[in-house]
Amino acid sequence: MAPICHLPLEITGYIVERLSSKDLLCLRQTCRTLHNATLHTFSQKHFRTRRVMLERRSLEALANIAEHLILGPCIEELEICTNHLLPLDELRIIKPPSRPIREVISKRDHWESGQDEETDGEMEEEDEGENTSGEEADSDDDDHCPHLRRLNETAYCKAFNDQEELIERGGDIEYLTRAMKGLVNCQYIRITDDNRVWGLRRLWKEIGILPQRCLTFKAPKSVELVRRMLYAFFTAVAESNASIECLEVGSGCLVNNANRMSPDMLAKPSSALLDSFRLNTLTTLYLRLDRKSPEHNATSIHWTYDLIQFVNRFPELSELGLEFEYRDEDRDSYDDTPVQLSPDFQYGDHVTYTRFPKLSRLLYIPKLEIVRLGMFDCTSMDLAFFLLRHQRTLRDIHLEGINFVDAKGELGGWPWLVEVIRDSFQITSFVIERCWDENLGDILNREAKHLYQDPENRVLEAIDSEGLDKIIKLLQRRIR
Repeated sequence: MAPICHLPLEITGYIVERLSSKDLLCLRQTCRTLHNATLHTFSQKHFRTRRVMLERRSLEALANIAEHLILGPCIEELEICTNHLLPLDELRIIKPPSRPIREVISKRDHWESGQDEETDGEMEEEDEGENTSGEEADSDDDDHCPHLRRLNETAYCKAFNDQEELIERGGDIEYLTRAMKGLVNCQYIRITDDNRVWGLRRLWKEIGILPQRCLTFKAPKSVELVRRMLYAFFTAVAESNASIECLEVGSGCLVNNANRMSPDMLAKPSSALLDSFRLNTLTTLYLRLDRKSPEHNATSIHWTYDLIQFVNRFPELSELGLEFEYRDEDRDSYDDTPVQLSPDFQYGDHVTYTRFPKLSRLLYIPKLEIVRLGMFDCTSMDLAFFLLRHQRTLRDIHLEGINFVDAKGELGGWPWLVEVIRDSFQITSFVIERCWDENLGDILNREAKHLYQDPENRVLEAIDSEGLDKIIKLLQRRIR
C-alpha cells in the first residue's frame, strides 16, 4: 500500500476533506509534507468564517489571521459577536441570557459535521459553562447569584480592566481596521451573539463564567459596550474601504433575557468620518431590530429617523430584510407592558404605539428590488404605502408574521393589498407567510389549509399576476 504522501493530490484531497477536525489536526502534525499538502483544505474548512468579540486577544488574533498571506484571503464571512464583560455591580443584578434548545441541537450538529472549531471535550466543557451562565440559575433558589458561583473575581476584574483599557486607547478600532484591510475576500458580515467566538472558551476558563452574551437594555454598561463595538466596526469599515456586499444584524434573536439592536445604536455615536461614510458595495441588509430603545423617551419618529440615518449609508442597497423581535405591536416602548387602551380606541391609533406606520411613510430606498418584512402590526394602508413608494424598482416581496389592524368598515385587508400589488407591480416573487387579520383572524390560520401551497407553514406564493389572481380569489372566498 502506497504511503499517503505518495498518493496523487486528488486522492489525498478526497481523503483529507472527509476527516474530522481532530483527525485533520493530527494528520497535519505528522510531517511537513502533509502539513503543506493539507493547508488549502484546512484553511477552507476552518477559516471561511471567523468570529471575533470585544476582547484584546480575540481582536489581535483576527488581525493577524487577516494579514496572513494564505489564511487572510480564505475568510469570506466575519461575525462580530456581542460578548462583553460587565462591571461586577451590574453582573450581580442582571439575569444572564439563555439559549433555546434549537441552538443546542444546531451547535451539536455543526460539531458533528466538522463545521465547528471545537473538540469533543471542549464541547462538553462549553455546555457545562453555558449552564453555569444561565440555565442552572433557575433551579437554584438558595444562592442569590447561582450563575456566579464559579466566578474568579480577581481574574474577572483583570479581564474587565483590560477591556476598558483596550477601548480607552482605541485598540479595538486599530485591530478591526487592520483586519478589514486584510480581509480582501470577506463580503458577508454578521452582528451576532454566537457563542463559538474565538477566545471565548479560554476567557471562560480564566474568569470562571461566560461573559455577558447579548445586549440588555437593563444594564447601562451593556448598552455602552455594544454601542462601542458597533462604532468600532463601522469606523474600521470606513477607514479600510472594505468591499462588503451583505450585512446582517441579528444579535439577541431567539435568546431569553436579551434585547435586539435598536436603530439609535446602529447610527450613534457618529463622527466626521461616519457622517460622510457611504458603503457603495453593500447591496443586501438584513435587520432584526428591537422595537424598544435604551433611550426611554425614544418615540416612533426618533426611532425611524435613526434607522433612516443608518440605511442612508448604503446608497446601492437593493435587498432589505426588516423584522422585529419580539414583534412590533401595541405595547409600551420600553418595558413591553400592554398599553391600556380607552374604550373608544381606534385601531388606526396604533401608529402612536408602533414603529412601522411612521417608517412606511419616511423610509425610501431608491434601488430597492427585494424586500422581506415581518413580525409587526400595521394597517393594510401602511404596508401598501411603503410598497408603492418603491413601485418603480420593487420586484420581490416577502411578508411574514404581519397582522393587519384595519378599522372595521375601512378600505383595506389582505385581498385588497394583493390587488394593489397585482395592479401596480411586475413581480417575480410574492410570498405571504403566517400572516393574519385583526378583524378576520381566521382568514390566514391553520384551519384554512385549502388556501395554502404549503399548509404546514401557512404560505401563499405567486411569481406573476396570474398567481396573484389565484391568491385574491382564495382570500375573497375565505372572507365570504
